[in-house]
Amino acid sequence: MNGDSYKFMGAELDTERSFSSRGKIKNRIFQELLSSILAGEYEAGEKLTIEAVADDFQVSNTPVREALKELETTGILHKPPYKSYQVRDFNLEEVKDIFESRAALESYGCQLAAERIEKSELEELTTLHEEGEKYLEAEDMEGFSEYNRIFHFRLAAASHNEHLLKLYRNIQHQIMLFTYQVFETTDRSWQTIKEHELIIDRISDGESEKARRSMEEHILNSWRKYEGARTD
Repeated sequence: MNGDSYKFMGAELDTERSFSSRGKIKNRIFQELLSSILAGEYEAGEKLTIEAVADDFQVSNTPVREALKELETTGILHKPPYKSYQVRDFNLEEVKDIFESRAALESYGCQLAAERIEKSELEELTTLHEEGEKYLEAEDMEGFSEYNRIFHFRLAAASHNEHLLKLYRNIQHQIMLFTYQVFETTDRSWQTIKEHELIIDRISDGESEKARRSMEEHILNSWRKYEGARTD
């Protein structure tokens, strides 16, 4: 192999390392911005310019541009033509659409879970549910909120349908964005626990259609609560 071939291979390796490094930087920016947005550190409608974010992270514009584009695909950022990215500000009709989509997706996922869930997954779900009750008894609403997020994620995962799980993640990001300001009252939270228990029972008994209906009603109950909080 001549010297030019070695130089060519070296250039290819450098390019590969560059793409790998940029990908890691993009992923870090994506995750940190996602966490900050979902935690309410950015107001609805607040602008995120590529230059400002790059300055905050002390990186070039390229990985920031890629991270913001990926956040846009999750539905939590919006980019009007010729303007900067903005944190999504959902109107009530958009929220209703998302809840209805979530009800359809999660209820079908629950039906699949009743048919496909493994024994270890069911045991983990039951243990998680018991932890959720403990959070409520301690009036730890932050802990309960995290429990609720994990509960729904594990149910979706128990469908053993990777495409459904991917769709669920995007909807869940949007749900978290527009509900972080709405405090989960203890009354509704205890109702949530009861509805979760019923769903687990339906899945445990392999009653797929009843599990589907129970999840659908659970999600629509959440929508009615959110709608009431927004219109009061």
